[in-house]
Amino acid sequence: MQGKFLRTCAAFAAVALVWAPVVSADEIWPDDVATFVEETYTSPAVMPLPPAPPGMILANCGCNVLRQDCANPGDSCFFADPACDRVKVGAPSGFAANGACVAKNILHANGLDGAVAGAGFDGWDRHSIEPPNSLFGNNTAVALYHQADDFIVPPGETWTLSDGLTWLYMTNATQQQKLTAVFIQIWEGTPGEGGVVVAGDMTTNRLLSVGVDQFAGTYRTTELDPLNVLRIFKTVSYDLSFVPALDEGTYWIEFGSTGEVNSGPWLPVRRPGDPNTDNSRFFTVGGAWAKNIDAQSQLPNDRPFILYGEVEGGADTCSYEVANNVKAKDGCQACPNRGDRYDFGIDCAQNPCKKKATVKNVPCPDGNPGSCKKIKGAKNTGECG
Repeated sequence: MQGKFLRTCAAFAAVALVWAPVVSADEIWPDDVATFVEETYTSPAVMPLPPAPPGMILANCGCNVLRQDCANPGDSCFFADPACDRVKVGAPSGFAANGACVAKNILHANGLDGAVAGAGFDGWDRHSIEPPNSLFGNNTAVALYHQADDFIVPPGETWTLSDGLTWLYMTNATQQQKLTAVFIQIWEGTPGEGGVVVAGDMTTNRLLSVGVDQFAGTYRTTELDPLNVLRIFKTVSYDLSFVPALDEGTYWIEFGSTGEVNSGPWLPVRRPGDPNTDNSRFFTVGGAWAKNIDAQSQLPNDRPFILYGEVEGGADTCSYEVANNVKAKDGCQACPNRGDRYDFGIDCAQNPCKKKATVKNVPCPDGNPGSCKKIKGAKNTGECG
């Protein structure tokens, strides 16, 4: 009898998905919340990843793909082989890859903060909506809606972008079902308010990640339903080598996408709305640009994305050998170790660099949540450059 009931619920849910209206925002509604518990038990999204292939070196790159934290401080987790396998390696969470974990130069990190390690279904991570917000994500189906957010190239610098990361989900997708395309435009200035496209288009597929390699090991949930499995994050690696060198200024990255599941794909919200900094925008195809505002809290929001590449110019700064055992706060996993070379950001106009330096409460160097409590530069190790 119970099995029959669950099959009926699953069939009803499937029909509901087929007839659901096309919308730009994936939000909490009372009828939505009521169906979560039933669908948790019947969704195919709980299928496990395959076991590790023989001979895989788990220590090569144990990382959480969502937070992009690697074993080596300052590294971002990037798998050189897009076809590599990833497997769960235990609580609180972690991945191993049949590929190298290599350092990449992060130019901009609007990371997807707030993931709770090991707190989701089957020991995976979860990323929950934080009240009073109600938004799971916004639609990026390229034929319907596009999403955009800004980044700044500082004065005196020139950025050469190579690639980047973001995270998308398709409601009711399995771990194996994948994103099939991501489309990107780079704007100089604000889209819809005088900005102009300087690179890219909405017809060329820039996607680098493929297949199960996209599975980010994290579910998008609510605090009331933390084990929900309907929204699996996919790590989306995309090419940016087509973008010309960007001089100082304010730019915007615009996303559109397609996937194997007819839901979105949806681009999640980075964090609770901060009217002083959050300003993402969306475009309705055939319509106009507008601000992203949470319908319940009426707060703006930002989009998660990371940009990699090389930087030229800018002020020379002083770096030192780290003299202390640096304490991390609030889960930061990228604080430097004693003996590491660390850039203290002190302008070399004070050249020669002071004998030693100290900085406190440094934001997590990889752009993720948390901070480094105090970093001390060893005496007479300062170098300008």
